[in-house]
Amino acid sequence: MLSASWSTFRDRWQVFAGAIITVCLGVGLVQSSPLTLVSSATAKIPSGLPKAERRALQDRYASADTLLGMELGLAAFIAVFIVGTTFAFTVEQRRRDLALLRLTGASRGQVRTLLLGEAFLLGTVGSGLGILVGLPLMRMQAWMLTEFAFVPPGFSAQWRSWIIFVGVGTGVGVSLLGVLTASARASKLRPLEALRDSGRPARTMTPSRWIIGTLPLAGGIAMLTMVPHLGTEQAKRMSTLVSMVLVIAFAALAPLLAQLVGGLLTPVLRGRLGQLAQANLRDGVRRSAATAAPIMVFVAFVAGWTGAQATLTEAGRQEITRNLRGDFVVAADRPIAAELATVDGADEAALASRLASPTGVGEVMTAAEWAHRYAGSGQHENTKIILTLAVRP
Repeated sequence: MLSASWSTFRDRWQVFAGAIITVCLGVGLVQSSPLTLVSSATAKIPSGLPKAERRALQDRYASADTLLGMELGLAAFIAVFIVGTTFAFTVEQRRRDLALLRLTGASRGQVRTLLLGEAFLLGTVGSGLGILVGLPLMRMQAWMLTEFAFVPPGFSAQWRSWIIFVGVGTGVGVSLLGVLTASARASKLRPLEALRDSGRPARTMTPSRWIIGTLPLAGGIAMLTMVPHLGTEQAKRMSTLVSMVLVIAFAALAPLLAQLVGGLLTPVLRGRLGQLAQANLRDGVRRSAATAAPIMVFVAFVAGWTGAQATLTEAGRQEITRNLRGDFVVAADRPIAAELATVDGADEAALASRLASPTGVGEVMTAAEWAHRYAGSGQHENTKIILTLAVRP
């Protein structure tokens, strides 16, 4: 069956092109992200740094590790999702061909093996291309982490040969995992029913789609209700998981949603071309849903996830501002090192190095708090007062 898989894969390469590119980028990220993550996690903190700067650098490395871990999970999820929707589309498009195979004596296992062979070839090609782009992606990630100040200047990720096996295994594994549902559906085709042209529209939803759609939807809603009760960092991690769960839910419910959207557009699409598009949508709702699935992923993770992260970041900033306690709290919209240096006992050099910023000083607070101690005067001559300034550039 592998030769048959190669024949169909070669004849329908245009259909698989998007999935190959997705697997290629997924393998590239799966290859580059762990290398960058390992290099960041094992980076040595320079000795001799002040305690505050040492803590700040450790926090920056920890943030980089968290970001790379999230990126790794998203890359694997998107690759599985795109491969799955691609094969779901091909199964709907090739129902008659697959039914003809069943009619000529092919068993259900052989039909499933045919699709698994196509997925294996797709994963192999995508993995080979992904290995080639992995090294440039690793360098790009290191550059971006440095550019956005997650890591100090001069940081570079180190190449490790074992990552090649991880990349190939991931590419092939992701492809095979993504095709499991589509291959199971294809193996259940009844030859005579699939070849019968009754003109009736395809069934919109199946029991399995209702289950796969409603359970993640309920879970996603439940997790959304938990977000306000979590801390900022936990809520950010939860938002990523919520995005994944809701994407799965809406992908399963996509045939129903596609039909509803088509109905809403009826007043707009009145021409012959619009009527033809609506008729095609009614006759192939699953095919249309599989076509729209990659766009759904793009919108969910670019618009939804980015918006959630921005909202949670602002909520965290406001929470920190409300809970901030200190002897002196300073808020400004411009560099104020020179003015703060006039405070009795303030260290002008330390202030200049910490507060000078081309964009000015914004909210008060930073992860690395620092303290300056000076002696009192007058009636407080024998006391020592701690002046704590916490500034967020």
